[in-house]
Amino acid sequence: MDPENFKLLLWCWGRRGASVRIAHEFASAWKKNPSVRLMLSLSHQSELFAKTADPTLPSFHVDTFTGAMSALYAAVRRLPSMRREAERFAWHCRPDVVVVVMRHVFGPAILPVFRALGARVLLIVHDATPHPGESYPFWRHHLRCPESLPFA
Repeated sequence: MDPENFKLLLWCWGRRGASVRIAHEFASAWKKNPSVRLMLSLSHQSELFAKTADPTLPSFHVDTFTGAMSALYAAVRRLPSMRREAERFAWHCRPDVVVVVMRHVFGPAILPVFRALGARVLLIVHDATPHPGESYPFWRHHLRCPESLPFA
């Protein structure tokens, strides 16, 4: 990893709340640092997408979902193509570090792509208490078993 040419992917597939604000602030700050080659992966549904996305940066933006039915559709129909797109992006851009601003239900399917190429994945936990839905068995399993996380 070259400290003068550090390749950092900021990954935030959240749609609203603290995660998208944190991602926006990180992106704004890292764009000003000449030793960081910033890349972005954002949800098109983010309330700050237009302010955070930058067409001059390497990017891998996705349509996530807007509710339960679109989440199910995305998981079943689009997740395989999202993973292939992530693989193409990862091979082309080769980030050194992926900063994940908030866990996303698709993370376990997508983030191993970057780890397989040697990128470090850094997960930011920005709340002391779980979000609604994080008590589901899927999330409890991943929180309890670090070896099952793509972040471990």
